[in-house]
Parts: sequence; structure tokens; C-alpha cells
Amino acid sequence: MIMIPEKICLVSCRYARICYTALGTVFVITAVIGIFLPLLPTTPFLLLAVLCYARGSERFYTWIMHHRVFGQYISQYTSGKGMSLKSRLGTILLLWVVIGCTILFWIRSDIIRIILLIIALSVSVGLYMMKPQPWNQEKE
Repeated sequence: MIMIPEKICLVSCRYARICYTALGTVFVITAVIGIFLPLLPTTPFLLLAVLCYARGSERFYTWIMHHRVFGQYISQYTSGKGMSLKSRLGTILLLWVVIGCTILFWIRSDIIRIILLIIALSVSVGLYMMKPQPWNQEKE
């Protein structure tokens, strides 16, 4: 389980806070791109953004922790609650649609196609094996 700071620990130097906030923003942008690109992980970049915002900006830290999508995702991940069945199925569906379109429309090399299929299969198995969220919490 990864520990996300519950308390904001802003650094005292103004320039360091600006750097932490800018770096956190870069991590959020990278995480959003990772939602649509199956090879770029979303979770590590979101967690890095939270850590940077906790050191650089109370406003941005509060924003990401209470964001309607990211906030719930971060809190479920860090608390070890797991993913809901709906989230896992949606993630697997999006993964296969994106990789399927990539293979059909953009990739011409058979080796690259096979590698993408192996990646998609591996991620799908990993999501399937992931700890499920308890049934009474899936509707939240």
C-alpha cells in the first residue's frame, strides 16, 4: 500500500513550491495521456502528482484529492480497497478498443502487433487478478 500524505507539508521556499506545483501538473497531464495510451501507466503519475502537490500547493492538492474521477481513484488505490467490477471491465474494454484500433489502423509490422496483443493480454489478466472491491462498496 502506498502512503499518500493526509496532511499538506508545504516547503518553505517559494521557488521550490512553484517547482513542485509545476512538476505535479506535468504528472497530471502525463496521467491523463496515460488513460488513452495503454503503454503509459496512469496510476504512478497520479500518485507522483499528489506527492508534488502536497509539497507545493494546498489548492492543487485539495483539487486532485477531491476531483470527481482522480480523487476516488487515488483513495481506493492507496487504501487497498481494490477496483470495482465496473471499473475493471471498463478499463479492459477501453484497453482492447485502443489496442485493437492501433493494430488495425496504424501498425503494419506483425511483430509489433504481436507485442501489443501480448501487452493487452497481460494487462487484462492483471486486472482480472486484481483484488476485487467488496460488493457493498461497488455502488459508491
